[in-house]
Amino acid sequence: MPYSANLCCLHWAGLKRSLASSSPHLSITLRQFVTKNARCCFRVGRLERRLSAGGSQLRPPMRQYLAITKALSDEARVRALMTLADGELCVCQIIKVVALSPSTVSKHMSILQAAGLVERRKDGRWHYYRLAGRDASPTVRQALRWALKSLQDDQRIANDRRTLTRVRARTREDLTACYAAA
Repeated sequence: MPYSANLCCLHWAGLKRSLASSSPHLSITLRQFVTKNARCCFRVGRLERRLSAGGSQLRPPMRQYLAITKALSDEARVRALMTLADGELCVCQIIKVVALSPSTVSKHMSILQAAGLVERRKDGRWHYYRLAGRDASPTVRQALRWALKSLQDDQRIANDRRTLTRVRARTREDLTACYAAA
């Protein structure tokens, strides 16, 4: 396991049992574990931060709120988020719609993912993003509903929808041909 180097053997075994139980109150279990064993395992905070980065359910409400507001504070990120309203997209499609460089779009998508607003999956060399699903926290679901409702009549978003229609008609290979090695 990647986190075992951060915990002593006894506490790692206890944490593995807690995670294996698939408790619906994982954040409480993890917080209790960290509090109980903090004196022995001085690096447990790093473990909690790593686990929290992977899922918004483990974040305290204030941190989650700040991550969401940061993610929604940039027009390009909001545009990328809005392109996902109609379903999953390859990152190459998002790049074409928002007309930014791949590295910039990748950074924006990682911020949206860290906030829990989008989910990512990888299929070979292709990365796909979609809006957070039903397992997202209530705060994330509420933020998504608010953003989608507030911007449904925005002219820029309407233009992006038209662009997305044209982009969806193209293949991934066609969209990424300009990045192929010469």
